[in-house]
Amino acid sequence: MSMTLTYKRLFTLFGFCLLLVSCDTFDPGPGQPESEPVKFTTIRQASHSGLSEETTTIIRERDDFEAFWQELHANRKPVPETPSVDFEKKMVLIYAIGAKPTGGYSATITDIATHENTLVVNVTNHSPGDRCIVTQALTSPYHMVELESYNLPLDIQVEETVTDCS
Repeated sequence: MSMTLTYKRLFTLFGFCLLLVSCDTFDPGPGQPESEPVKFTTIRQASHSGLSEETTTIIRERDDFEAFWQELHANRKPVPETPSVDFEKKMVLIYAIGAKPTGGYSATITDIATHENTLVVNVTNHSPGDRCIVTQALTSPYHMVELESYNLPLDIQVEETVTDCS
């Protein structure tokens, strides 16, 4: 009786290990599209900007970047120096969530990938829960990143999260 139970446990353990290994080495198979991760660097991420509407913007030229930089910092004097970007090779992507009534909000570009000739941008919007203590000031969070230049349509995938402060 105990020998049979030992074999059952061994087979169960073997099956579980096989399942774990197969999950780790999943191959989508021929003809299935693959995603290629895209490296990016944060230029700036802040909770205050001159962007009152939710927006996603791609900038490919220096003059456009300088004009956008002025708009982004319309509520700051003096305006910070415009960061250096090599627009021969790079582009700038900005995601902003627009005006919010209090502090506790943020926007984060979590990852970017190419998938089926599309640039897929995953973003997480954080908002404060009902029990959070936040600043009583208007905010307009954004995240600005630099990445290799792509001439692909964007697919913005937004995940909304709420901070539980209870």
